[in-house]
Amino acid sequence: MTRRPRRSSLSLVVAGLTTAACGARAPLVLRSGPQTSSHAERRAPGVVPEPTSTLPPPRPEASPERGLVVLRAPANVGRAIDAVRAFFRAVESGDSGKLDALIHPLAWVTTGSQGRLLARSFWRTRLSRLDYRSSDGRLAFQPSEVDVYRAGAPPPPRASGKPIRLAPAGDDVVVRVRIASPAPGQTRLFGDEVVFLLHPAESGYQITEMAEDFQLP
Repeated sequence: MTRRPRRSSLSLVVAGLTTAACGARAPLVLRSGPQTSSHAERRAPGVVPEPTSTLPPPRPEASPERGLVVLRAPANVGRAIDAVRAFFRAVESGDSGKLDALIHPLAWVTTGSQGRLLARSFWRTRLSRLDYRSSDGRLAFQPSEVDVYRAGAPPPPRASGKPIRLAPAGDDVVVRVRIASPAPGQTRLFGDEVVFLLHPAESGYQITEMAEDFQLP
């Protein structure tokens, strides 16, 4: 009588798993934790994000007792001097359009006899009455004849001894230009000095006020 060999327990287990796999219809699904909307929001458990701090607005100056402050870099004073130099070039060329670009629409000019006038209209009238183009460069801007001061600095003395009443604030700049006396027989085209108050603008500095002891003929 022939004895049939017994199947081992391991063979039965493998056969059972194979049969179950072949007959299974449902796919194997691996589930993960909740999805986050972005990588930036993922953080370790128990970690509290720090609140976003807002810096104070920049200031031109501040004392140490104020705590956290943001100081604003001072504006370039050289650009204010460039605006004054461009002003004199526009006057010498008689170009009122260039003057309008340098002078703020609401800028005032204070004269010794005519009081306070709108600067743009005053200079248009001035260019129509006086011929600055005949100066042949004698009115050219001379850096050695210029005084500059900013807010908090004492103003330079005026030739007439009168105080300069144009007070700069913040990044404003005051520029005083001393004018040489004309030669005998020549028409006087300026006062002894012209004082400018300038305010920083997008394209540089713009004249916001002027002072000059000068009377139109």
